[in-house]
Amino acid sequence: MRRGQLEEFKEIARAATKEALRSYHISEKVRASLVLGTTFERDTIVFELYIPADRPENGRVVSEARVSKETGEVSVLVFGLEQIERDRD
Repeated sequence: MRRGQLEEFKEIARAATKEALRSYHISEKVRASLVLGTTFERDTIVFELYIPADRPENGRVVSEARVSKETGEVSVLVFGLEQIERDRD
């Protein structure tokens, strides 16, 4: 990976995660406690937003953005959040 590429991938993940989370309610308390974790896989970088706990295994993952190192494509999964009902015109 070239210098600065991690920051590019992080921005891709940030923008996609922000868009994905627009449809969910996240309290200010939870929002303030979110932590970003990064895992490197062979062809993918995984960015997880999670709520930490007293023990790491008790933390709760809220979202996972997977960015392809090759193409920059991103996919986002959201876990355990209540979707906001929106009026449909």
